[in-house]
Amino acid sequence: MNIDSMKQGWRLIALGDCCDIVSGSTPRRNVPEYWEGDIPWVTPKDLSTLDTPVLSGAPEFITEAGFKSCSTQMLPAGTVLFSSRAPIGLVAIANIPMCTNQGFKSLVPHKEVDSRYLYYCMKRLVPKVQSLGNGATFKEVSRSVMAKVQIPLPYADDPARSLSEQKRIADILDKADAIRRSRKVAINEFNSLAAAVFNQMFSKKLARAGWVDLSEFLEELRYGTSNKSGNGGYTTLRIPNIVRGIIDIEDLKTVDVSASEFGKLQLLDGDMLFVRTNGNPDYVGRCAVFDGEQFSKAGLPADKIIYASYLIRARLKLDRVRPVFLQSLLQTAAGRKDVRAKCRTSAGQYNINTKGIGSLQIPDIDIDDQREFEARISSLLPPLERLVAAQAESDDLFKSVVQRAFKGEL
Repeated sequence: MNIDSMKQGWRLIALGDCCDIVSGSTPRRNVPEYWEGDIPWVTPKDLSTLDTPVLSGAPEFITEAGFKSCSTQMLPAGTVLFSSRAPIGLVAIANIPMCTNQGFKSLVPHKEVDSRYLYYCMKRLVPKVQSLGNGATFKEVSRSVMAKVQIPLPYADDPARSLSEQKRIADILDKADAIRRSRKVAINEFNSLAAAVFNQMFSKKLARAGWVDLSEFLEELRYGTSNKSGNGGYTTLRIPNIVRGIIDIEDLKTVDVSASEFGKLQLLDGDMLFVRTNGNPDYVGRCAVFDGEQFSKAGLPADKIIYASYLIRARLKLDRVRPVFLQSLLQTAAGRKDVRAKCRTSAGQYNINTKGIGSLQIPDIDIDDQREFEARISSLLPPLERLVAAQAESDDLFKSVVQRAFKGEL
């Protein structure tokens, strides 16, 4: 942030001057007496699925002996946890005392800094901090680099006034963030309903079905274009457009490709798009079904849509497998486990390729049963699309509020 864009009285302060920056460590896994104690111990993975700013517990605990065996430190409640490797940029507030592994540069704020305010600062600074990572195998942000990162503090020369203003700003951002999270909860409830219908219709059939490679149900698998987006060309779907099981058309880019490339990349009704790479393994393999009517309703030419290189298109044999059935299958616990098993990791990124997708195990279920399921789920899609659009609006509003907050305009 440029100091000139901030309100008078605000200052940029280095994290090393307003926080203690603490790394973590891991007790040896092969020593049983170091584990299953009563000291909460967390890794970046424990933040990856967190849907609130606050982390209130830990899935693993270490013993006092385990704690003393390594260089991890007990962090007080109110510490802002910030993952500094694999991946960089997961953020949460520790609600209880806990310690971490070496994947963090946690921020223990000094008394003049509010934890919630610091949390929102760090969320906003994630892209900047990610750009500061170094390393050949995977990127990591060092303690010395983190210490130089600057955050804006209101009225920094008057600690009492500054802390009061930080808390006021955090209260406003909490409310805006709560709107976003409530819509996310509603979307998850829709997805849970679809999962319940799937389980009701197919749980017994899956137990009796023969299972084969997905490749037997495919016309082809193809990667998208690696051309850069620009001011002209074809509407192009990217990873951010594949969200919560549907295609989000709020943030679309255009990419120019040749006529021959377009013929290979054009999306048709029933095509499935898979995310093939992400820093979070839970996001790899997430998918959505292309429906041209969605684009026609938005005033976009449905027959002129292509997709980018971090997506894989699966063109199905629609007389063998229906896309909505396949998508729901892959969202089950067993489906996600199969997808995860096909992923590979490199430089902190998880990837699935066409071979991995083609080898996913699919049950040979009667096509009429699949069509019945598709019809039932279709009735849920319009309200789900409205919710996703509403969440996009609340995301934009939140970004605007954050931008104003750190310029001192709230």
